[in-house]
Amino acid sequence: LFSVDKEDRNIELYSKMTGLNDNNVSRIEYDAANKQLLIIYSNGNIDLLSSDGVKNIPDLYNKQMGTSKSVNQIMFYENKAYLSCDFGILVLNMAKAEVADTYYIGANGADVKVLNNTVHGEYLYGISSSVIYKGLLKEPNLANFEFWSTESNLPGKGDLKKIASFGDKLILLRANQLYSQTNNQGWQPLFPTIAISDFFISNNKIIIKDTGSSVYFADNSLSIAPIQNIATAVDAEFDTER
Repeated sequence: LFSVDKEDRNIELYSKMTGLNDNNVSRIEYDAANKQLLIIYSNGNIDLLSSDGVKNIPDLYNKQMGTSKSVNQIMFYENKAYLSCDFGILVLNMAKAEVADTYYIGANGADVKVLNNTVHGEYLYGISSSVIYKGLLKEPNLANFEFWSTESNLPGKGDLKKIASFGDKLILLRANQLYSQTNNQGWQPLFPTIAISDFFISNNKIIIKDTGSSVYFADNSLSIAPIQNIATAVDAEFDTER
């Protein structure tokens, strides 16, 4: 793990020698609300890195499980981190640096490999490769599978890959096609002429990667434009300052 100063380009390295609690970082995400970096390790261990030092959340690492502890995606919402895991959704209280809850959302509380999750309107959504699950966000019993439902009449064919909230629209990537849904109405194809491999929501922009090497971005009006002279992207953020 390392950081690069945006002004002077200095590089700082982080490891167990500098205070981290494990090796083999698998995923990171910055928690802007609490000014800390959420670090996920391949064995399920979790660190929070800030100017105050490192806080460890070892609960997932210590838990005896027959299922993989892999974290597939991180989503922050109101001082909580919602981790899409191979068994369900793990919720962290970022202000208290502790596990807040675990949601097993499959039928009868079965494990579900959740690829990613998002908050849209009043609901928390999570997807597997074939199902969209949703639960009312203010419901205090989301740890109970009976408070989750599944969406019907999904668009297109193939594996579900990603779901995200963008303004008043819920965006879904299925196979290589984007779809949007507004106010729980029917799904509509979005940018149907582009075969899409991934997309990212950042600072009120959708950044889209096609199945080749092209990258596009669109704003709230859904007017799309290509980004020129860029190498193949695996992740992207839209920086409003630089």
